[in-house]
Amino acid sequence: MKTELLYFDLAENKYLFPEPITSDGFIFIPNTGDTLILNGWGYIITRNEYRYEAGITKIEIFCMRERKKRK
Repeated sequence: MKTELLYFDLAENKYLFPEPITSDGFIFIPNTGDTLILNGWGYIITRNEYRYEAGITKIEIFCMRERKKRK
């Protein structure tokens, strides 16, 4: 089964990556409270939403960017 991850920044109201992250095997799915580090910024995961469409599991991961850039 194929899985797609879509990371969405709630503050900026946009996706963090231009394309979904896809996998045909096992993939890490972050939990609420986990932090994604991207370009020196920390994005705290607030919630996940799951959808199933035509053999694809789509997981939308909502996050909020931290106030200060990490060093």
